Amino acid sequence: MAFLNIKNRAESTLASGISDTDTSLTVASGEGDKFPTSNFHITIEDEILLCSSRSGDVFTVERAKEGTSAAAHSAGKAVELRITAQIIQDLMDRGFLSLADTPSDYSGSAGKVLKVNTGEDALEFDINAKDIIDYTDSPMIISGGDVTEGTNAGTFKVAALTALLRSTNSETGELVEVTKTEEDNISISAADTTYFVCLNYNGGTPTISLSETNPYDSDKRNIPIGKVMKDTSNNVHYISGGFRFQDGVRKLHTRARALRALELEQGSNIAYSGTNNFTMTAGTVYGGINPFSLSAYNSATTQFIPVYRDGGGGWTEGTPRNTIDYAHYDDGDGTLGDVGNNRYSTHWVYRHVDDGDVYVVYGRGSYTLAEAELEQEPTRPDHLTDFGCLIGKIIAPQSGGSFASVQMVTDTFFVGTNTSNHNHLGGLQGGTVGEYYHLTSDQHTIVTNNEHSITFVINGGGSVITTGVKGCLRIPFTCEIQRVSMGAPKESGSIVVDIWKDTHVNFPPTDADSITASAPPTISSAQKSEDTTLTGWTKTINAGDWLVFNVDSCTDITLVTLALKVKKT
Repeated sequence: MAFLNIKNRAESTLASGISDTDTSLTVASGEGDKFPTSNFHITIEDEILLCSSRSGDVFTVERAKEGTSAAAHSAGKAVELRITAQIIQDLMDRGFLSLADTPSDYSGSAGKVLKVNTGEDALEFDINAKDIIDYTDSPMIISGGDVTEGTNAGTFKVAALTALLRSTNSETGELVEVTKTEEDNISISAADTTYFVCLNYNGGTPTISLSETNPYDSDKRNIPIGKVMKDTSNNVHYISGGFRFQDGVRKLHTRARALRALELEQGSNIAYSGTNNFTMTAGTVYGGINPFSLSAYNSATTQFIPVYRDGGGGWTEGTPRNTIDYAHYDDGDGTLGDVGNNRYSTHWVYRHVDDGDVYVVYGRGSYTLAEAELEQEPTRPDHLTDFGCLIGKIIAPQSGGSFASVQMVTDTFFVGTNTSNHNHLGGLQGGTVGEYYHLTSDQHTIVTNNEHSITFVINGGGSVITTGVKGCLRIPFTCEIQRVSMGAPKESGSIVVDIWKDTHVNFPPTDADSITASAPPTISSAQKSEDTTLTGWTKTINAGDWLVFNVDSCTDITLVTLALKVKKT
């Protein structure tokens, strides 16, 4: 007996109802071609039927197959080609499939499952593998598709390719394998513009196009396979890009391992214990995408191995010990240096992920607390990162008896933290000429930005301000004008104020020394104005220059403030 024929995604509906004795049926118009031409099983509700032949949308059928019962089915009921028990049995009878300890009396299920055994021991398996692939996998380049410079100037080329593309604009649309021959001398629209190189499904005949946005964002049938740009001299820049997802899990693992090696994800919290001992809670380390569990640790009962430089480019792994050595640091000469009075040492804790061995690498100095907090991870033997990872840094006072702090690798990038005792800060100065001063946050912002305001008030004494010179200011520092603002707090009106500038030698400035060009500060039928463009302005003011403020015109305004925002240069 021949195998039953099968075909992916073969499903339709009854065009009209059938009785329990009919041997012919018709599916929805134009959908018969979804099915094989002969010898296949279809399922309608709870009945399995054998289609011996198909002509277009008309099926010739035998009823009540695989232990099911013939029944009447109304128009619109689903007609589906499913994997049934008979197909599985055929595979087993021919040695293509073996299921241990499974009886031969399979029963077909009306759902999209295969049922093995019956009763409470029944096992059901979802067999719609195509849906699994379409829903969980991604469109991708399978092979080829490299983007390179084209033969002609200012163009690019896409190599021959094989790809999986979605046939519909849906994140779960069917994935279809397509091929495309090499395409050369593809033009690039505009110079100095970065374009995505798009591979488009195009009904199964793929095409190449350019887009300034990712094509997959708007149409799931199209994917980016690289980027190109040309400059005004027709030099082409290109890169072959994403959607090469085959063997994706391995690629993700390799990338994660290469970028981050072994890395503590959570737990393994370090704490002072007993007399100069330390403990670690249980934790989890990731190597790539694989997790490793670390058990809890107590140095009072399980010794660790101290590590320091041997002075010749190698390492000394000292006698295993239970307590942190507060009194010493790694001075690099092969012996350990003494930590000074009221100073601090650092101790870097590493742990192997499989054997659980703990190593403590000595820090490199006799530090103030602030210096200890700022110390970065030192060099270390390769095995500490090939087989383990950094857990954290212990900062300990020379006198012992406690930890000053613990910086966990999960909580910090090893930068300084707040210090409870101000005297422990290193290098403090202030109060003497030439020394450093310590500023508040607001003071620091002013100093680092070098931004200041030059303000001039024009008061008409209760009357509308008259035209003419209203006063002057001498500027003690060199700066550049960034913005001019004016505000009239009492009334709405209009005013134009010109600003003249000249040196102390040439004082006083005159109209010929205007710095505002054709855009003097102006309020027009309002109470305020602001200008950051300063079109045509002479923006630079040198130390010692004079500014004169002249009212060119004024209507209704009796009081106005003019403010120049400047930045010291």
